[in-house]
Amino acid sequence: MPVEGASVYFNNTSIGTSANASGKFSLPLPDIANAEMIISAVGFQLLVFKPGAAGIENKNIIFKLAQKEEQLKNVLILTDAVRRKYLAIFEREFLGITQEASRSSIKNKRDIYFTSGGAKNSIKAHSDTPLVIINKMLGYKISFELGEFFYDENNGRTFYYGYTRFEEMGDKNSWIKNR
Repeated sequence: MPVEGASVYFNNTSIGTSANASGKFSLPLPDIANAEMIISAVGFQLLVFKPGAAGIENKNIIFKLAQKEEQLKNVLILTDAVRRKYLAIFEREFLGITQEASRSSIKNKRDIYFTSGGAKNSIKAHSDTPLVIINKMLGYKISFELGEFFYDENNGRTFYYGYTRFEEMGDKNSWIKNR
């Protein structure tokens, strides 16, 4: 079955689109060595494809997305105060403490779920939908597919990975100085 609205983009770029009702899309190949094409949709496992320009130019390729299994088994049920604390830790470690970070915000915090990190004072986080980050200093709306987030207060370590798509917020020239 076609997955209408599936997000298709090249990681760490602004090159992307959505699949139409027939599941079809078209994207220009970027001039980036080892570019990663990301295909994602809510309820499906994320797919990473590394196209070689010579191998796929002017060809139709069919991607098959696997349904995502429920991850809610290990989600922590938190009081409002503890959730606020965990979200503050997540934002500090994920966005950082720079001037750019202070002018950035995560718009869909409600989509972030926390699980136990395994050790005392450690947490893991995930999201079933891309995190939407607005960076007002650089003029980007960022969609971030959070693969994994781990924070351990005992040793001060943070680890996270995911896939990013950038979208310009308005006129590029108004942000050029800050970029």
